[in-house]
Amino acid sequence: FPFAFLFPILVMAQGEVLTELNANPILIKEYQKPRLKSTPANDTLQLPFIDDFSELSSPYPDQSLWVDSFAFVNGNYPILPVTVGVATLDGIDETGMPYEFEINLPYGEADFLTSKNIDLSSYAAFDSLYLSFYYQPQGMGNAPEEEDSLIVQFKFPTDTTPVWKSVWNVAGREIDSAASFPQVFIPITDSALFNEGFQFRFKNFATRSGNVDHWHIDYVWLDALRSENDTIFEDVAFVRPYTSVLSRYQAMPW
Repeated sequence: FPFAFLFPILVMAQGEVLTELNANPILIKEYQKPRLKSTPANDTLQLPFIDDFSELSSPYPDQSLWVDSFAFVNGNYPILPVTVGVATLDGIDETGMPYEFEINLPYGEADFLTSKNIDLSSYAAFDSLYLSFYYQPQGMGNAPEEEDSLIVQFKFPTDTTPVWKSVWNVAGREIDSAASFPQVFIPITDSALFNEGFQFRFKNFATRSGNVDHWHIDYVWLDALRSENDTIFEDVAFVRPYTSVLSRYQAMPW
């Protein structure tokens, strides 16, 4: 694996820099910091569930909504995002390092982005529940190959261990400029899902030995009384990290 190769990405709105293909320096630095205690993973949330990943103070997903930290929250990998900030799934873990250090390009499940429990016990199929989100392959990063994929799964309860079932997937490809951030709508209709512990998750299949095969997810929204025509949301938001009004500097003395 060409560990010495570099490619340009944008980092923290400070311009174009180079980062190694086998690591994420932002996550490496952040993982070494003391972590604040998050809310318990078994907290049960109510609808609506919305995350536009615009809180860029941390590169990790909001722990009040998500139970894991594998996705990389950032504002510079995507091209023309819906709102500033996305969750990026790739081939490295929450420490910023590869899942596997091997020369033969190990392939398999990589990142997960898993919601906390959501109480759907008071809903039914006629309440028209939809999960929607926007996604983009590659962006400013590395394009996922055709054998790579982005998958959405729902957790189905059973008499023993809950089962995660795939309800949507897309194969890897280079970014399509004509449809930079397509929107996906997934209806929730199975009666088994209307319980107090509903969860959904994103996961990707990728090369597990480097900072490659990027998928960017934006504006995840789960709520009732929606339809596939519910494509417009009322949200005044930035779409890219703000920059200085100064021509040469980011700040100046008063």
